[in-house]
Amino acid sequence: MNWKDLKIYIKLLVTSGITLLLAVIIGVIGITNLNRINDNTKDIVSYYLPVVNNSYKVDKHWHEAINYLTEYNYTGNPYFSDKVLVRSERTLSAIGEIILKGKEANLNKESLEKLSGIQAQIIDFLDVFETYQQKVEETNALNLIINKSTRTLLSNNLNPVLGKDIVEIAGFLNFIRLERIPRKIPNLNQMLLSLNQKADATVSGALSTDINEFTSEIKNYGKLYVEARKLELKITEIGTNVLGDVKGITDVVLDLFTENAETANQITISAKISLYISIVIVLILGIVFTYFIGLSITKPINKSVHIARKIASGDLTEIIKTERNDEIGDLIKALNLITESTNKVIGNIKESANQIGDASLKLNSNSQELSSGSNEQ
Repeated sequence: MNWKDLKIYIKLLVTSGITLLLAVIIGVIGITNLNRINDNTKDIVSYYLPVVNNSYKVDKHWHEAINYLTEYNYTGNPYFSDKVLVRSERTLSAIGEIILKGKEANLNKESLEKLSGIQAQIIDFLDVFETYQQKVEETNALNLIINKSTRTLLSNNLNPVLGKDIVEIAGFLNFIRLERIPRKIPNLNQMLLSLNQKADATVSGALSTDINEFTSEIKNYGKLYVEARKLELKITEIGTNVLGDVKGITDVVLDLFTENAETANQITISAKISLYISIVIVLILGIVFTYFIGLSITKPINKSVHIARKIASGDLTEIIKTERNDEIGDLIKALNLITESTNKVIGNIKESANQIGDASLKLNSNSQELSSGSNEQ
């Protein structure tokens, strides 16, 4: 069907429909962009933020574990060993969360493998630390026994030489323990050998047995202390290695989050730009459609007004040809019909006037003839 044949109300409905369609297009574009932003935000909240948060926890908990380990190394206090265990378990838990969320967060395979390696190192750390704890507890317990034995020996009537040696040995042992220098253990063993030799030469019986037990306890302590220090060095090495690996993972995670944040920002910017462009395009199309649709209505109306004014001024010569079948077409046809009808009426009037004029002339001629005949008589 031709556009010109459509009724005006249909054209108005079409115009409204096009306007509504353009509005829907803008809405769809806006919703699409919002969905893109929303999806990216969900990814950040669901995957990237947990990874970053747990990465921070790994770094925090492991630093605390190392600090508590240092305190435990110097004091042997079980309070600090418990803290080491708790922080280590929390670190393992946080790493597990990173691995779980890391796949969805597009964490690269190398980083995931490195995280698994860190987990294995921490598990190894805990195994070594358990043995280390046992050694520390044994050395602490043996140290108490040695202190008691020292007091017992010094309470006996020892000769000054033996008493002096025992005091020096006990003091040197404390020096080794406090200064953490296990390499001095051989010197301690030499002092014990000298004490045993002097004791064998000067004392006997129960006192000799007590001195032998004293030296045996210190030798055992020395062995345990050396073993404990070796374990300490091992777990310190593991802890330091893990600390470096954790730092590397934290940097990777932060870089990943920064990259994703930049991507999200780019999506937001592109969404805004596309929305603005869509609005401008839709507005232009809306204006163009409205203009041409309005023109298709107002132009024939103006022609109809022109005809009506011509008729009003008495000019019945102009006829507008139209093929429109809408209300405006009907109006133009009606005006043309009025013009034609009026022209016919005027034509009939003119014809009647001419006939009357002819009849009047004829009557006038007859009247003159009658008058002329009357005068002749």
